[in-house]
Amino acid sequence: MQNTASIHTTTAEPKRSPGRSRRTTAALLAGPIVATAGLVATPWESEKSIESYHQALAGSPDQAQIAALLLYFGYALLGLSAFTAIRRMKSRHRKHVAVAAVLSYLGATLMPGQLVTDFYDLAMAQNLPAADAARASEATQELAFAPLMMIPALLGFVFGPVAVAALAAREKLVGWWAPFVFVAGFIVPIAIYSPAAIVVGGLALIGVYSAIAAGLARRDREIAEADAPAEQAGPVWIGAPAPEAW
Repeated sequence: MQNTASIHTTTAEPKRSPGRSRRTTAALLAGPIVATAGLVATPWESEKSIESYHQALAGSPDQAQIAALLLYFGYALLGLSAFTAIRRMKSRHRKHVAVAAVLSYLGATLMPGQLVTDFYDLAMAQNLPAADAARASEATQELAFAPLMMIPALLGFVFGPVAVAALAAREKLVGWWAPFVFVAGFIVPIAIYSPAAIVVGGLALIGVYSAIAAGLARRDREIAEADAPAEQAGPVWIGAPAPEAW
C-alpha cells in the first residue's frame, strides 16, 4: 500500500517578548517626555534673578502652573525610568547599581517637592509689591536648614541619570557617549543658565533613555535566540505512524 504521509521539518522560532519591550520603553520614556514637556511649557525669566523670575511667573500665571505640574510629575516619573532601567539591566556591578539607585531615589523623591515653591512665588508675585516678594523669596533660601533639602535633591536629580547611563554603558547597552550627553546636554546648561539649552537637555534625556530601551530590546532578542533550539531534530511525520512503528 502506498504511503501518503507527508513530512514536515519544523524550525523553532526564537522566543520574543514585544509586549515586555513596549512596557519597558513606556516606563523608560515617561519621565523624560513629561519633564521635557514641562521645560518647554515653562515661562522662563529673561535673566537669573528673583525679580525676573517673579515677573515671568506673574506674566503667565496659568502657563507657570501647568509647567510646574508637568515638571512635578515628570521629575517623579524619572524615578520610574531609572529603576526600570536598573532592574532590567540585571547588572552584576553591585556598587554601581547601589550608587545609581540611591541618586535616582533622591532625585525622584526630593526634587518634585521643589516645584511647590513655584506656586508660593506666583502668589507672592501677584499679591505683594515686587521688592517685598523678592525679599521674602530670598529669605527662604537663607534659612539654615534649607540646603539640607536642596543639595540632596539636586545631587540626585543631576547625577542620577548620569549614573544610570554609565551603568548602561558598562552593560554594553549603549556607548560611553551616553553619560557624557547628560553632562554636556543637561548639567552644563543648568550651570551656565541657558533656558534654551536646558530644553535641549530635556531632549537629551529622551534620547539617552530611548537608546537604553533599544539596547535592552536588542539584548532580549539575543538571549531569546541563543536559548532557542536551532532546529527540531528529525522530520515530523504527519498522517501516518513513524517508520519505526510500521
